[in-house]
Amino acid sequence: MDVYDSWTKDVFETPVVGKSQNILSEATLRPLGREIAQEQGIPHYLLAHPALSNGDGSIDLFADLNKGEKITQMSGTATALAERAERVARQARPSAGRDIAGALMVYCGGCMLSIRDKMEVVFNGTNAALDDAPFLTHFSFGEQGQVFGGSNRHGNLMISCLVFSAPEPTT
Repeated sequence: MDVYDSWTKDVFETPVVGKSQNILSEATLRPLGREIAQEQGIPHYLLAHPALSNGDGSIDLFADLNKGEKITQMSGTATALAERAERVARQARPSAGRDIAGALMVYCGGCMLSIRDKMEVVFNGTNAALDDAPFLTHFSFGEQGQVFGGSNRHGNLMISCLVFSAPEPTT
C-alpha cells in the first residue's frame, strides 16, 4: 500500500495498522495495469482494481496479479469513464449491420459508483450510438471480455457492448 499510495500522490487516507480499509472508490480512477499486447508500439493494458488496503500493508485486488508481472500505474477521469460507454457502443454497432434490434452493455459497477452523477451522459451517449435502439445495461464487479488479440480474459473496470441485429424482412 505504501508503494501504491506514493504512485497515486497520497490520495488515500493514512492506513490504520491492523485494520483493513475500503479503497474501492478512490482506486477506480487509479487502477493498476498489466501490458497484454502492443500494436504499432502502443501498449494495451488489462486493469486490476485495488479494493482494500489491509492492515498488514498489502492490497486486495479484484483481479489476480502474478509474481514478477510488471505493473503500471494507470489513471483516468470521471468524464472519460462516462463517455467511454458511447465509444464502446459505436465500436460494436457495425457488427449488427444496418438495423439494430437492441444491445446489452456490461458496465463495471466500480466505474458506475464513481460517476453516479454522470449516468445521464452514459445513457445519452449509448442511446445516440445505438440510434435509439433498446438496450439493457448490467453493472458488474469483475468483468469477463474479449481483449486486444481476441482472447477472453478477466479484468476490471471494463465496458463491453453486444449488439443484436434486427431480423431481415421475409418476402
